[in-house]
Amino acid sequence: MAFVPIGPAQLALGDPRITGGSMTHIGDTENITVDIGLKTAYTSSAQRQGAAHADSVYYMTPEPVLQAELKDATVAILDELILNGTLTSTTMGFGDSFTHQASTGVSTLPTMACIPETQKVVGGDASGALNGIWFPRCIISGLSGVQFGRVSEGEINQPYSIEMRAAYAAADQGSVAISSGFRMGWMGPPTNAGSLLWELTVLT
Repeated sequence: MAFVPIGPAQLALGDPRITGGSMTHIGDTENITVDIGLKTAYTSSAQRQGAAHADSVYYMTPEPVLQAELKDATVAILDELILNGTLTSTTMGFGDSFTHQASTGVSTLPTMACIPETQKVVGGDASGALNGIWFPRCIISGLSGVQFGRVSEGEINQPYSIEMRAAYAAADQGSVAISSGFRMGWMGPPTNAGSLLWELTVLT
């Protein structure tokens, strides 16, 4: 069975807590793919042409990955995407040091929200989107293809690619527990993933 396309979406990064948090809208995208990253292990039998033994199947922690194309490569957006970079006034440094994330606090890894256009709430809280994808912590593992050159008719600029990988998190940035089974990410409202007091009010 094939998945039904959900349509264009908007992306946001940051800390979604109602009290003390702040999310940043990083762009709209018409080209986005989420790979849940399911992984299994099992023993097989040569006598059965490599078929898995039902009593030997193990499900391992998935590794969700989101890939998308964005169009606004502004300094402010790059500051959200390059966690090891340095922003000074209107200049964005790409980073030049080896940094252990834990030394700056695991809570500095952002939460990622991907909300379908049809479920956004402009000027209101979109965290209740039924098809919203959330990574409680994410690693921006790829940023490539920022282009300079001619664009197609009707377009403002060329798209570039980003890749975000979910990172396991047992709690949100305020140390509120995330329920077991949701700590690598989920689809649906955060209220069902623990006692999370989150909101998303930055979509346009």
